[in-house]
Amino acid sequence: MTDKPQHEFGVSRETDTEAPSDVSRETGKKPSRKSAVYLYLLVLFGAAFLMLLLAYFIQQRNNAEAIDGLQDSWNLSREELVEEIAKLKEEKEQWQADTQASGAALREEREKRRQAEEAAGYNAQTAARYSSEKQAANTLAYLERFCAERDWLMAAVVVEDCDRLFNEKNKAFDPDNQANFVQAARYLELRETVFGNAGCMVTEGYSTAEDDSDYTEWVYIHPSTSRYKAEAVEAARRLWRIVDLYPSDPEASRLLAEFSAQPQWMEALNSRAFQPSTIALFEQVKTSLLDQGWLEEHEDGTLSPVFLYGGDDENTVNPTLAPTSFT
Repeated sequence: MTDKPQHEFGVSRETDTEAPSDVSRETGKKPSRKSAVYLYLLVLFGAAFLMLLLAYFIQQRNNAEAIDGLQDSWNLSREELVEEIAKLKEEKEQWQADTQASGAALREEREKRRQAEEAAGYNAQTAARYSSEKQAANTLAYLERFCAERDWLMAAVVVEDCDRLFNEKNKAFDPDNQANFVQAARYLELRETVFGNAGCMVTEGYSTAEDDSDYTEWVYIHPSTSRYKAEAVEAARRLWRIVDLYPSDPEASRLLAEFSAQPQWMEALNSRAFQPSTIALFEQVKTSLLDQGWLEEHEDGTLSPVFLYGGDDENTVNPTLAPTSFT
């Protein structure tokens, strides 16, 4: 009886010993599966990290290449821009030089033109002044002659027609076409003499200011105060026109032919209204025009001017008969 419990005890010990070993085997398998999962996850995370790291480096390299490309492009564009700027600067300097040269040439041309215009204006003024003084001298010479010969009608006609050349108070006075002061002074002396002897002159004054600062006057032969017949006055006016135009204008030949064709003017010329010296002057002018070919006398004694091309144009003269100059 004593041995049996031991046996049972032994059996139970043996049994107790085997049970924990089975448990330990089961527990040993479970940790191995977890480790594999952890290892797998670790590998996945590592691979992902490596891929991300690789992608990062690839992106960095691409960015570096792009930056290098942009830098190269920028450098190239900058060089081209610098070259273009230099070229534009050179063109600007050339343009400025050309502009300065053109400006200088233009200023020089303008200066030359201004000087030429001033010279032309001065020459024109000189020519006009010379012409005015020449006309005044010619008029004054005839006025001196008529006064000296006491042909007061002809002297009065000269004053009536030419007072505007000498008298600055005359309504038709032109400052740009006037006699010099010496001629004007002499004319005014002769005009007073004509007024005192002609017995036909009238002076009408005009003024709108109280102090007569704008006073002007008009001198003419008035029929109501004239001691000469109307035919004689008209003949004197036409004769003066002929004498005034002669010898510088061939129009004198036409006017003289018309004068000779009017009996009333020829009768007035040969009347006592004119001095013999004035009649002699008329004949002298007629002879001169005939000699020079500006006037033609027919068999019946009538006169006609000579015109260009053998026609009837009153403004032209036949070159086969006319002299080279009307002097």
